[in-house]
Amino acid sequence: MACIPDAGGATRKRWLSLHLERRQAYCVHLHAHWLGRGFRDLRRWHRREAAYEHKEKKNAPYWNKEGLIVFSSDDENASRLFTIQRDGSQLRQIGQVPGRNPKLAPDGEHLIYATGSWTASRLILSELHNPHPQQITGSDSAVWTGWWSKDGKQIAYALQNSAHELHVWVMNADGSNQRQITHIAAGEGRAQWPVWSPDGRRLALQVGRYSKTENTSHIWIIDLTSGSAVKLAAHEQPFLDETPAWFPDGKRIAFQSDRSGRMAIWTMNADGTGLRQITGSQSPATDK
Repeated sequence: MACIPDAGGATRKRWLSLHLERRQAYCVHLHAHWLGRGFRDLRRWHRREAAYEHKEKKNAPYWNKEGLIVFSSDDENASRLFTIQRDGSQLRQIGQVPGRNPKLAPDGEHLIYATGSWTASRLILSELHNPHPQQITGSDSAVWTGWWSKDGKQIAYALQNSAHELHVWVMNADGSNQRQITHIAAGEGRAQWPVWSPDGRRLALQVGRYSKTENTSHIWIIDLTSGSAVKLAAHEQPFLDETPAWFPDGKRIAFQSDRSGRMAIWTMNADGTGLRQITGSQSPATDK
């Protein structure tokens, strides 16, 4: 997941890119950029009219290395990939793929996307401007939510096996060296939405139990060297803590949660302390 490099200067601001569902915060796809004056411009961002209105489904936005927001728009048979300035200007289509949820690599030249049914999906690697599609995961399982490491050398993804267990895996960018990363107890739930820390040493992910009788989830941190797994901001209530994303310094995480009674954007330290609601009815946001 690309974070924008620090631009320097005394007037730096912090930004989030958000996915909005019916004009409410639905998921966070961070990328809290630039240290400085806090989140007071975020509500103004919320109130802006969408620069891109279309019936197609829009997927998770993220920042590229040039500081543009990248997002995709899916229909039944293809996805289009766009960039846009953070003020909503200069919308530009940069590519199209015959699949779902494309993610552009940090080099801006390669991408991954999913094809196949939801129960037998696979990841495809391709070049953006000179497509030569290469299948990099098997066809006998379902693969969800692939994310590039910051250096573009690895991809993290969620894989559902034949027992319908969902785990996080990592592989090299060419599809080699595929290995399961999460070994969290089944009672904790299904692991998904892996995002890389800026230094590439950790993954943040969501682990949840979702059923007709229960919906609850937590953010976890996986250390890729030791394999240790830590649950952050543990709760006993049926809260949904989901879709984590790292701040560029690796010290904090932004995520979506319904802890306040409705889905909103929250932040916390990477050890689970310092919970803070950013969007929603709580104003101003206060540390928990």
